[in-house]
Amino acid sequence: AARRPTLPPEVQLRVRLVPCAHWEVTVLQGRNVPRLDVFGKADPYCVLKWSDSSEADEAKGKGGLMHWTGNTSSKLFKTSTRRNTLAPVWNDSFMFAIHGKPSGEEELKLSVWDWDLGKADDYVGSVRIPIDETLRLQARKKPFVGTTCWYKVTEDDKGRLSAWNSGNRGDKDSDGVENEPEVQVRFRIVKKGTIEQWTIGEKTRSLREASVTVSEAFELWELEDMCRVWYNTHPSGLVDRVQFTSYATEFLQLPLGAEEHIERMFGLIDQNNDGVLSFSELSLAMATLARGSIEEKLELGFRLNDLNGDGFISGEEVWKAVHVLWLSGGGAGEELGGNDENELAKHFLQVADTDGDDRISIHEYKAVALSDSRFLRRMGRDSAIVEFNRAPVQNLNALLDACERPRTEEGVAACLQEIAHVTRLSRGELLGAAKVEGYDMDLVRRLYMRSFALEGRDLVAALRDMLAPVHPPDDMQAMERVFRSFSESLVGANPALAGGSAAAAYSVVLAVIRLNVSLHGSGDAAGMSQQDFVCEVRGAFHCDAVGADVLHAVYEQVEKDEIVMGMASVADAVLAELIAQATLDVDRKVNHSAGRRDSARAGATEA
Repeated sequence: AARRPTLPPEVQLRVRLVPCAHWEVTVLQGRNVPRLDVFGKADPYCVLKWSDSSEADEAKGKGGLMHWTGNTSSKLFKTSTRRNTLAPVWNDSFMFAIHGKPSGEEELKLSVWDWDLGKADDYVGSVRIPIDETLRLQARKKPFVGTTCWYKVTEDDKGRLSAWNSGNRGDKDSDGVENEPEVQVRFRIVKKGTIEQWTIGEKTRSLREASVTVSEAFELWELEDMCRVWYNTHPSGLVDRVQFTSYATEFLQLPLGAEEHIERMFGLIDQNNDGVLSFSELSLAMATLARGSIEEKLELGFRLNDLNGDGFISGEEVWKAVHVLWLSGGGAGEELGGNDENELAKHFLQVADTDGDDRISIHEYKAVALSDSRFLRRMGRDSAIVEFNRAPVQNLNALLDACERPRTEEGVAACLQEIAHVTRLSRGELLGAAKVEGYDMDLVRRLYMRSFALEGRDLVAALRDMLAPVHPPDDMQAMERVFRSFSESLVGANPALAGGSAAAAYSVVLAVIRLNVSLHGSGDAAGMSQQDFVCEVRGAFHCDAVGADVLHAVYEQVEKDEIVMGMASVADAVLAELIAQATLDVDRKVNHSAGRRDSARAGATEA
């Protein structure tokens, strides 16, 4: 296989897995809460915030070592409020994770507040709990029980005095002693795993743990290709909400009226909740969509349709999902068995809502999806397309089976023509393959080229049509097979073209592609002149069958409008080698023909 180019230094990509420990923190109860209300006792609640070196590191583009897990990327968590009590019992649990090598600066800040109606809540106090090695050892030794401690919440916060320091003390105990307010907290390490850490240039970002990680889902060269395209399109490396909405509307073909779903999609991808999408965040979403299990894809679909994030899809959210589907058109509603969007939404809610609470849980959502044979066929087809795009030759038969095409040359050509999500790279790689077990690849190429309706087409227009869905292979011999097959099919459909010579047509095709690279490539040198192009074709290739006026017209067509070659232009060195080889072939044929003519003349003279 051809060596793929590496990324320039400014967008050099490195991906590695680092250890990650998942912690459960449970705020159990409190005691000695002071009376801060005029009437009654107190209405206390707790706010938890983790902190480490991440705030400084994020400014430097390094990312932090701690994060909450679950459906939020906020650094804050809040317990429930317990009304009219000085000894609240919360029993509220939260999960967080520490990944990478501990810095010694990780800590959990717990603040206690007294809820008030109609005015600002009263500050009771806070405590900073270091997540140090002692706590780690205690939590690790007792994985099911954890370690439980009482913490005094008497610290001031940002110029705000705690209740204890301001003189508001709790009730005295039986011995007449005033005790500081305290909160009991339990820590447990519930599991260990790994998390991906990305370094792009000099910036390091960490991704939350996923069962399908990006480094497992994609080869490094695939990531480098995607990264290169991303940074070429977005030099800052970031996409904001407005840009994402535009892309979702244009490329995902989401209709006007899908704004809530687009916003929800953006929020799910934006893991650190900073209002912009990075390449690493988008890649994690792509990994789940591309190579995640059916369960993972279903969970993502459920969260996308759970617009308010409460863990259920309500009747209104069902209707909104069906409405977006209906606006998308393309017979999607009819395919799912409905002629009216309200009727379809009502039917889906009735079928999925098995417990009759007028909302759909994740378990109900999965059950109804996995019982639908149409859904399973679609998921199987999508997975087969993804795997084919990753390794076309190895996964060709699986694609044919999933798309219900016969394992014949005609079936292969039909798949390449009709399946929209087969990528240009994978088409080019398969069409350029010298051998695929069980198939005559020369026949596959001929059948595929016939699909372009080449009869009556000029060379440049036909070449544009062929290259629109096909990225030329990087390998020189594979590229030669593709372009020779195209040239033969073009001349077969147009016998008058290039004097009816497929070899001459192939030579002109190579010259046109080289001209395209010369005129529209990224180099600073001036492009090939019209005279040089005509001389190259008529001189080097001995293509007298192609008139100079035709070549002038070809030059003007290419000069006016670039022929799109793919994600990157074909290397000029590869083209030069192909052209040199083609020139030698033509020279041999010309010399052979000249020798035959000389022999014939000599024989006639003797006669």
